[in-house]
Order: sequence, then C-alpha cells, then structure tokens
Amino acid sequence: MSQSRQLAAIMFTDIVGYTALMGEDEQKAFELLKKNRSVQRPIIEKFNGLWLKEIGDGVLASFTTVSDAVYCAKEIQKTCLKEDDLVLRIGIHQGEVVFEGDDVFGDSVNIASRLEPLAPIGGILVSESVNRDLRNKKGIETKFVGEETFKNVKDPVKIYQVKVAGVETPIATTTQPTVDQYKDGISRGVLIGGGVIILLLVAFVIYQYRIKEPPNLPQPTMETEIEKSIAVLPLSSLSMDPENLIFADGIVEDLLSRLSMIEGLKVISRTSSEMYREKGTKSLPQIARELGVSYIIEGSVQRVGEKARINIQLIDARRDAHIWSQLFDRDIQDIFKTQSEITIHVASVLNALLTPQQTTEIQKNRTDNVKAFELYQLGRFYWNKRTGEGYQTSIDYFGQAIAEDPYYGLAYAGLADTYHLMSLQGWIETKEGRDKAAELALKALELDESLAEAHTVLASIYTYIDMDWEGAEKEYLRAIDLNFNYSTAHQYYSEHLSITGKHQQAREQINIALELDPLSFVIRYVSTDLYFNRGLFNEALAENQRCHELFKDHEWAAQYDFEINQQLGNGPAALEGFKRYGSITGKFEASLLDSIYQTSGLSGLLRWRIEKSDRFYTRAKLYGLLGEDEKAMDMLEKAFNEGEYSIEFTFHWAFRNLHSNPRFQTLVRRVGLDGI
Repeated sequence: MSQSRQLAAIMFTDIVGYTALMGEDEQKAFELLKKNRSVQRPIIEKFNGLWLKEIGDGVLASFTTVSDAVYCAKEIQKTCLKEDDLVLRIGIHQGEVVFEGDDVFGDSVNIASRLEPLAPIGGILVSESVNRDLRNKKGIETKFVGEETFKNVKDPVKIYQVKVAGVETPIATTTQPTVDQYKDGISRGVLIGGGVIILLLVAFVIYQYRIKEPPNLPQPTMETEIEKSIAVLPLSSLSMDPENLIFADGIVEDLLSRLSMIEGLKVISRTSSEMYREKGTKSLPQIARELGVSYIIEGSVQRVGEKARINIQLIDARRDAHIWSQLFDRDIQDIFKTQSEITIHVASVLNALLTPQQTTEIQKNRTDNVKAFELYQLGRFYWNKRTGEGYQTSIDYFGQAIAEDPYYGLAYAGLADTYHLMSLQGWIETKEGRDKAAELALKALELDESLAEAHTVLASIYTYIDMDWEGAEKEYLRAIDLNFNYSTAHQYYSEHLSITGKHQQAREQINIALELDPLSFVIRYVSTDLYFNRGLFNEALAENQRCHELFKDHEWAAQYDFEINQQLGNGPAALEGFKRYGSITGKFEASLLDSIYQTSGLSGLLRWRIEKSDRFYTRAKLYGLLGEDEKAMDMLEKAFNEGEYSIEFTFHWAFRNLHSNPRFQTLVRRVGLDGI
C-alpha cells in the first residue's frame, strides 16, 4: 500500500462520559455515537476536512490548514450546545504525518490525541504549531495554558486554549505549571484562590453532565507506597466495534490475573483502575498516589478480524518515567501467549524472581478458546451490573462460554457467582440458588483447583447459607493463599470474621481489601459497616462519605447517614439521611418525615419505621437502636422462628446490650457458634 508524507492539521475529538454511559445504558450510548457522527461529519466536510476514522467514541480527522481545523472545531462545539447529551473535548496539532490508504500515522497524531483529554469539558486545546498559524485569523482567540511533556514525544509541547463565543468552559490546566503562569506579579495566594474557583467550576460542569470521575479519596503519600505495586489502567480500544471495548477489558482482566501470580507484587483490582478510564487532566503520578502504587501499565488494543495489535507501556509513575514499551502484532489465537510474555517481562523489569512453578502458572491459560474467553468477559460485564436482568444475561453468556469450552473452569465459577448472588439478593429461591452455586463452584474446582474465585464463592455459601464456619474459614484461607490480590476474598473473609466475633482480624482483612481496591463502593461500605458495629461512629461517618463519592445516591449509604448520625445525636443530619433514603427508595415522602421529626424527634422517626415495617428482623434492629432491648430480643426471636433473620445479628450494634442475655446466646448457638 502506497504511503505519502504531508503537513497536516490533525484534530482528535472525544465524547465526554461515553464509557460511563456505555456501562449504564448501552442503547443510549449507541444512539449518542450515531448522533456524534451526524453532527461532526458534515461540519468536517464543510471545512475541507478528511474524516479518517472513529477510534472508540473518538473521531480522527485531518485538514490542510490549521484555520480550517480550528474553525471546524469551534462550529462543532457550538453545535453541541444545541444537543443536551453530546459534550466533546477536542485537541488539534499540526505536523508531518504519514498517510497510508485511509489511515494516518506519526507524532502529530499522537500529540493531538494527547491534547484532547487535557481539554476542559466542551473545550478545544491546540499546540504551539497550530497557534503560530492562527495569528490575525478573524474570529479566533487563544490563551496560553502551559507546557506539557508527552510520552514518546521528545520536546515539551506548549498548549493553548481556543475561546469559543457562547460556549462557557473551565480554563484548562496542564499537569505541570510553567514560569509563564507565575508572571505579572500574581501572588501565590491569588493563584491558590483561582485554582479553587477553577476546581469548583470543573466540579459543577462534571455534576451537570453526570461524568463519573474518580472521587477525591484520601491519597497515600509516596513514602507509604509499596515498591512493587502496580495498576493496569483500562486499555484504549482503537476499534470501532463497541464489543471490542469488552475484548480490551478482557485483556486487562487476564493480565491482572497473571500479574497477581508474581509473589510480593501488590496488584490493584480492576474495579479501582476502571475509575480512570476517563482520567481527564489527572497525571499518572496523581493516579498512582490515589491508588497507592509505584508502577502503572497503560496502552491500547486494536482488533481487526483475527488479528490484534496490543501496545503496552510500563511506567514508573512516581517519576512519570517510561520504563518499557512494546507493540505486539499477533493472531487472536496467540493472545494468551502474549499476555504471559508481558507478565514475565514486567516481573523482570521489577526484579521479581519467579520460581519455575510461578512461571508455569503465569503461562497457564484458563482456556485456549478465544471465543469462550470473549463470552466469559461478556458474562462478567453483565454480572457487574448487579441487576436481575444483568444476572440473567450473564447466565446466558457464561453458558455459551461453557458450550464453547466445557473445560473452562472460570466460566463455571462465573455461573456459581451469579446464582449465589441471586439467591442472597432474593432474585431466586435461596435453596435453589445455593445448590446451583455450590454444584457449579465444585465443578469449577474439579477443572481447576487453583481458582480463587470458586473457593471464595464456596466460602461465602458456607458463611451466609450453610453456617459451616470451619468449612468457610478453610475456603477463605485457600482463596487468599492462591491469590492474595483477590480483594473480594478479603472482603468476604472480613465479614465472616465479624460474624464469628474476631473483630480485630476483620478490620485487618477489610484494610487489605481497601489497599487492593480503594475505589470499590462495596468494600468501602463493608468498612463503614465494620466501624459502625464497633461503635466507631466518627470513623464510620467519614467512610460513608467516601461511599457517597463512589456511588452517588445509593440507598445503603443514605440509610447509614441516618443510623450513624442518630447514634451521634446529630438530629438534622440524621433527618436529611432519612429523607434521602426515602427519596431514593420511594418509600416515604420528605414532608411527612419533617412533621414527625418536629413532633417526636429521631425516636419518633424510628418508631414510625417500626410501625411501617412488616419484617421482625428490621423491627428488632430499630428497637435496639432505640435502646429498648427487651422488645429487640422479642422481635429477634420471632425473626428466627420465621426464618427471616440476618446472620449479621451476631455483631450488629443494635444488639450490643443483648450479648449477655441467655435468650440471645441461645440464638447464637442455633447458628452453630459457641459464643461471641
């Protein structure tokens, strides 16, 4: 295929929040993608641009002049103002590129793609080479932002923001301030104040467009980071087919699994690294601080038919220094071998000594069937939605994966996970779900005894349904021994330890889970739960705030807003939590709660809930929170007799005064525990 070198202005556009939308509503995401094409294509053609290709939800286009490119970008952003749900970032750079067929290559493409994520929401950033040619161009005004060093680009790039009349955007900032930003006698205090205003503006726009950005959780310092610790950021999918995004995510999942086999290497769970799919202006050192790691892997995946191109980069995130990169052009059937190569190379770079057994485990494939691997990833994608419909879809995909490869143990473990959660959450009858989950988990282990996922499912069944405390302990420890980096095993084990009265060990386990998966809502919620039930209410309140940052308007966190503040005596805050819970669940009106609170205070709200509840266990907890222990005990016994109690009764704060009660200890013995 012939090549030609040309000077061109390269424009890269990207839809803000598209990945988050894809995870929430696929159909809406696909419709937004169509709208994006219908908006951009005619405008690009109007300004003599060449539509080159779509890269995921991004568009790559080239222009012969920078003025055409910038006029085009301005019109695109103005047009987006008329669309409620289409918001873009745009980056433009001019330089020499190589055209080959309908594709384009070169540093200029790389720089344009690096400029785009630095742009503010609804904004346009251009490089100095573009800005130079914009002087005296009618209707174009730019402002210097700063200087940025991009990976694989030799010299720093000066960046300018294009002002678009009628389009209000925050002021862009680079990751490193330059001398120019401090001139004209501006005091440090003014700069800090301006920075706060900018952050507030950014936060407001993000809220308006419901963008899921990583929350501002407490950041570990570099001194506390573990030397051998790593996170794998979501790989960019450079294919237009949306399903290839799931394929790219599967590559990440498999790579994480293999990295976890390197002894002494802390590997951050995908749940947390997923939060940086759209990292915006966050630098890699900042992401590393938030995740508590020293190293980061990032890259891209492009799949065409039976071929895949994987670009992997290993970065010392503390210094933002590029350590190693490699481009793999492989047949799809060799994808697993490639993953092993990457893992072993990472181990070598990090000076991690691999035993022959570890090397063998890293090179072992859970399946050699790529189709089964893809179907399993689709199953996990829908399983992660945690909805009844999502579970049913995941069952179908896991079943298809097993049909492709009847010896694929991980697919059986996925099915076991699904049926177990469905039984716990009431989507299917408890015994039916328990029996299916146990059978499938055992089948998974028959095929592959080393699956930590399957051991964890069995352990959870033994804890929450069978109350086989010894069997559960054995399975949890086996899962953790097989994969110490599996945060879910530590989370479930912490709950098991709380139930059995080992509270200090429970805190140690949940802290390990938090280190491995610091941005997991579920793990943060369990941590809140453990603090609350030990009477550490201030700690619980702080942890629950982090839950809100991770999952806005979740009913669990709203309920804890009420219960924690009720115990602290913070009446107004407790009332607001109660009202938020009612609004989220649709169970009661805020005006009614205001009236009850004004008349009877927080105790009145608790008594009102008791009257409205038809579950003995819920009533028992509410009486306990009121301090009416005899009534709490009566309700707890009725809950046991009706089979509707929760095993958490052994450590719940509401029943703290009942532990010496002989009737309470009788219930403890009924669940197979000698005492707590």
